Amino acid sequence: MSTSTNSRDTDNGQLRQNMQRALELEEQLSKLPKNSKNPEERASVIRTSLCEILSDVLLTDPTFAVRKDCPGRLWRHCFYGRINELRGRIAREKKKRSLKLSTTESSSSSGGSEDKYEKNLSTFLSEAIKLYQYLVNMYESKILCVPQSPSQSPQTVPMGVIPGLHKMLIHLGDLHRYAFDYKN
Repeated sequence: MSTSTNSRDTDNGQLRQNMQRALELEEQLSKLPKNSKNPEERASVIRTSLCEILSDVLLTDPTFAVRKDCPGRLWRHCFYGRINELRGRIAREKKKRSLKLSTTESSSSSGGSEDKYEKNLSTFLSEAIKLYQYLVNMYESKILCVPQSPSQSPQTVPMGVIPGLHKMLIHLGDLHRYAFDYKN
């Protein structure tokens, strides 16, 4: 067996271990009680670990990553759920504030919780955009690898790069849209 075959087997073994760990983290995230004392703190730790694992798989082997739906899993489990949760909290706080304003006819309400959630969402979106921009840049570099001279043959693009890039660009667009919505 050649050295490259051993290396590929080791990489595949590591990828499979990473995906098994990702599955465990996704399950932990789904089983977190919604009404516990501090669920967000624990969820944040799990999401961060899951995000690292899925990002690593995406960067290591785009073909394997697309087969295992890493772009979709990264979006759903690490970002989309948290974004919707924060957007829901902001909407509830706005509704509470508007109800208080209509019943008291006073405009002295501070909107403190709403501001806190909007700041959390803004920070979360900013960090998510940075990660997605990095992933997109890395995938684009795999496509834009141009030979230095005419005698060099063009490098083939790994099979999962284009579909993975497509999904990540959609998610990056969604992140920018959410960020724009909450800046205004």
